[in-house]
Amino acid sequence: MQTIQFKVNDEYIQIILSLLKGMKRGIIKDLSIVNDDNKKPLEKKEIDIFSKTAGVLSSKNIDPIKWQNDMRDEWDR
Repeated sequence: MQTIQFKVNDEYIQIILSLLKGMKRGIIKDLSIVNDDNKKPLEKKEIDIFSKTAGVLSSKNIDPIKWQNDMRDEWDR
């Protein structure tokens, strides 16, 4: 087993955390994240992006099936 350490700018931390948590299920054996500012795990400070953005577009009357088909069509071009 190998240990990998790297530093991440604060602006990218949510993306990296999402990727690492997704990999933790099968690839990463022990996930430990430390904030350099106060040496506390970031898990407590993590922003729940899903609960904060839920319903943001509900007033736009977007058809999810049409939107999904449009996205697929864009990749087929």
